[in-house]
Amino acid sequence: MTPKEKRELNKHLEAAAAILFKNTPREKLQDFQSLVISLRDQLTAHVHPTFGHFFYAAAPRQVQEESDKFKPV
Repeated sequence: MTPKEKRELNKHLEAAAAILFKNTPREKLQDFQSLVISLRDQLTAHVHPTFGHFFYAAAPRQVQEESDKFKPV
């Protein structure tokens, strides 16, 4: 990753973090454990699916070949 790409990535991650923070109930920000659980839940619900769809669409042949290895015979 180039330095320019890192800066761009960080800019987008900070924007995403601000949105997730804004949509986190205040009671989930009271202690570290609640914060981590809330963040994990939001990442699982909103971020991971988008990343998964993007990577799957970007490399369909390789992903399909890999998933075929794990299908029951």
